[in-house]
Amino acid sequence: MTNLLLSCFLSIFLPLTNAPDNQGVETSDTDSVSVSIAPFHGNARAALSLTYDDGCIDQYELIAPRMDSLGLRGTFFLIGKGLGEGALSWDKIVSLDRRGHEIGNHGWTHTDLRKIPSDSVRSELRLTSDLIASHIGHRPKSIAPPFNSYDKRVLDIAGEFSIAVRTFQKGLGQGKHFGQRYTDLPAMKSWIDGIVRDGKWGVTMVHGIRDGWDKWEHEEDYWNFLKYAASLEGLWAATFAEVAAYRKEAAECSLKVERCPEGALVMTPQCNLDPKLYTMPLTLVIRKGEICETIDIDPFGAPVIYFLK
Repeated sequence: MTNLLLSCFLSIFLPLTNAPDNQGVETSDTDSVSVSIAPFHGNARAALSLTYDDGCIDQYELIAPRMDSLGLRGTFFLIGKGLGEGALSWDKIVSLDRRGHEIGNHGWTHTDLRKIPSDSVRSELRLTSDLIASHIGHRPKSIAPPFNSYDKRVLDIAGEFSIAVRTFQKGLGQGKHFGQRYTDLPAMKSWIDGIVRDGKWGVTMVHGIRDGWDKWEHEEDYWNFLKYAASLEGLWAATFAEVAAYRKEAAECSLKVERCPEGALVMTPQCNLDPKLYTMPLTLVIRKGEICETIDIDPFGAPVIYFLK
């Protein structure tokens, strides 16, 4: 490894961003190599996070098993006060966590965080975070402000307790209350097709299936939407915290790329984020002429040697 590094003749620092076409190492007019960060893990075209609010028992009994069968994982934003005392017991919550789903923070009393003092905002988030951690063994990484209500003050405080705050989502449901929101299967397919086409991160939000104010009149619509999303090529379906962490790492990390006469690239990542919180591998896209390959690297890891083909 030492000899290889000593023989390298070209060194450049590349910021890891979501723009794969504007960065790289040019070796000559006829022999160019570019290295860039993929916009999403695995060089997927788009990402999808399926989120669920309030801890309805439907989420454990109906939604999670369907997701498990399709290889999907969701993010369940839970209210702290009374958590684990009802139908959604701590055994069930721990089971969701162990199966790879994410347990998120939805406040202690589901109050509008913009309307309470800063100390109360901290209390709402800290109490829920502490309670969840005491049962599942780790603190939630994501927060969903109740009522999707937030401002800069709320976001700044939420950042003390999480790495990601849900500030946008596509609400799905077929309830007859609160504006008569109604989402059918064609509309959901059209929405996710647009997410993939435009290369974006889509986030959905659901409460219950057979319970809750936006419950589904035709629940097969939602089950078929999950099947459709799981089948789409180029779509990375992951928890909210995973996608948020990947995007943050991509924006904050840099990469030192050295080209060596032996026909190799030595790529050394540098990242100042907390490795205990940010644990997603980053996908690099390496292009040489018509050849395009991808590799995953640890943004906090040792130099990676890649031999060009």
